[in-house]
Amino acid sequence: MKTVWKIQDAERQFAKLINKAMIQGPQYIIRQGVETVVIISVREYENLISDKTDFTEFLLSCPKLDENFEPERQKDFSRNMDL
Repeated sequence: MKTVWKIQDAERQFAKLINKAMIQGPQYIIRQGVETVVIISVREYENLISDKTDFTEFLLSCPKLDENFEPERQKDFSRNMDL
């Protein structure tokens, strides 16, 4: 179950908010009835970002194309232009 805080309560009880984020998990803060911020522990944040591969690794891990691959071109006609 997610915990939702009004921004005024989060400001008044900031230390409690941090403790709950560390023990119970993400803490959602609403402003004017809209969820705007999530407070999470450093451990959770590190887990979120550590699973990402960087862009170069992603490109190098993609399947290789066949040497004889020819892209199929569209047969659209160019539009008329007055020069």
